[in-house]
Amino acid sequence: VYRGDITKQHDTIPPAIFRGQTYEDKPIMMIHSNSGITFDLQAIRQSLSGLDLTCFTAFGGLSESLNTATLSPDVDFWVLVDGQVRYEKKAIIIKNNEVEFNIELGLQERFLTLIVTDGSGSDQPVRRDAPWNNDFFYLIDPQLGIAAASN
Repeated sequence: VYRGDITKQHDTIPPAIFRGQTYEDKPIMMIHSNSGITFDLQAIRQSLSGLDLTCFTAFGGLSESLNTATLSPDVDFWVLVDGQVRYEKKAIIIKNNEVEFNIELGLQERFLTLIVTDGSGSDQPVRRDAPWNNDFFYLIDPQLGIAAASN
């Protein structure tokens, strides 16, 4: 077991499988529970001369490949824009593992935040010592939509 060294753990992260399809050739963002990431949309806009950001889209959830024999994944997921919730899905488990969204982005909106936490209400049995161990949440083909600048 190689804990803490991601270069030696990569084969322990389950593949992204949704609707029976393995996603190997698409961009994938994996977020483990109790973590998040914020993107500065203004910094991205500055790097896109003559273009505007129009939306953020993705689908995903908990992979069908997760081993639920010993640990049952259960997560909550949020997308925030400038601190305001634009999308949320709680108590995501394998049975209802998918999320899909298309969030419009205004020209003045600055921060896009993605958050995954340990689930809020699953009634599935889990090991009490580390119920979050299997909480691998995937976003498949996350994209920022762009268009020609309006000004």
